[in-house]
Amino acid sequence: MTILIVDDNTKFRVFIKKILQASIHNIETIYECEDGESAVSMYNEFKPDWVLMDIKLPLMDGLEATRLITGKNPEAKIIILTQYNDTEYREVASKWGAYNFFLKENVELIPKCLNNNNSTRES
Repeated sequence: MTILIVDDNTKFRVFIKKILQASIHNIETIYECEDGESAVSMYNEFKPDWVLMDIKLPLMDGLEATRLITGKNPEAKIIILTQYNDTEYREVASKWGAYNFFLKENVELIPKCLNNNNSTRES
């Protein structure tokens, strides 16, 4: 399994990475970047199995990056991981193909979602 973590907070990226490495045993590579433009570029280059995408990012926000990635790669599995519990963000994320939406306070639930092959898209 390959994962791309997109968050402009380096400490949070490291925190998520440690949680994933401790909880998921078949991780091959975890890529990291800090802005939406890099997320789109890295997705196109590496085609990770999962993307954990923050919303508020420099250069391009995570929702726009999600739209661009899923527009070319409808099979992309992007989980929005944010501190903003906002209905509009959830609706836009779903509209643009996000697989799921988690609040950062619930980050410990991410490994279960990644390991669950029977997960369904956020509706």
